[in-house]
Amino acid sequence: MTKKITVIMGLPNPGDTFLMPLADGRFGLCRVLDVRTQRIPSALVVASPWIGTEPPDLADPVLREHLILTHHSWNKATAISWAIQKVPRDFRLLGTLKPTKDELALDKGGVSTWAYFPLQVLLQWRWDNDRDALLGEEKMKKDLERIERERNAIREKERIARLTWDDLRSKQFFPTWKSYPSKKLTRASEVIMQQTVEDLQKLGESGSRTAKRNILKECIERFNQLDGENKHFIETVEREDICNQFYEIAHVAGFDDEPNLADEWREW
Repeated sequence: MTKKITVIMGLPNPGDTFLMPLADGRFGLCRVLDVRTQRIPSALVVASPWIGTEPPDLADPVLREHLILTHHSWNKATAISWAIQKVPRDFRLLGTLKPTKDELALDKGGVSTWAYFPLQVLLQWRWDNDRDALLGEEKMKKDLERIERERNAIREKERIARLTWDDLRSKQFFPTWKSYPSKKLTRASEVIMQQTVEDLQKLGESGSRTAKRNILKECIERFNQLDGENKHFIETVEREDICNQFYEIAHVAGFDDEPNLADEWREW
């Protein structure tokens, strides 16, 4: 590069124009149109369609153009947003291009991080110039993610198939419940699961299906009571954790043929 570029930290000024490193090694460009310091400090930023390997001249009219998004499902939206957080360290101040009155009257868009702008610049360039390769890469990524999900599902099924009562008796229930729910509620939930495992194991293989089902029902009803007495603390994550670990207990008890037992009885 031939120009000295200064690293800027903190909230920028209106008109500040930044070079942004793109994932392919080139640079994109964005401009600050406005700033606000109340509540959450942020900068109103708009991306330019300019892309290059060297800093452009500030007099280049392309720098004042606004990037219009047509890639994927975007419908000619302007790449403009309120950027929160500090300007990234790898953004470089190129100079100042004072916003026009028309720019200050633009639809302000939503809120994003600064990473939104280099991503949109490169995606739009590839959509316009390298679309087949871009779509191929995205399809491959989705295929790999699908394959990994399928593999994980198979591993999980195999893990559950190997479970025994001894495994469940030594299991730490709800290990991800750290800051929420409270320690008291987490411990109470663990006790419900541990008591259910103990009661089912004591019943033994000779226990009737009805007796086992009643123990499983009691487990869920105890969670209903705990939830009702504690401001309905069971939210989405907690509900999924309880149901998943309840399913492990029901599997070992021989209830694979009734996969929705918890849904029959739960009130959360």
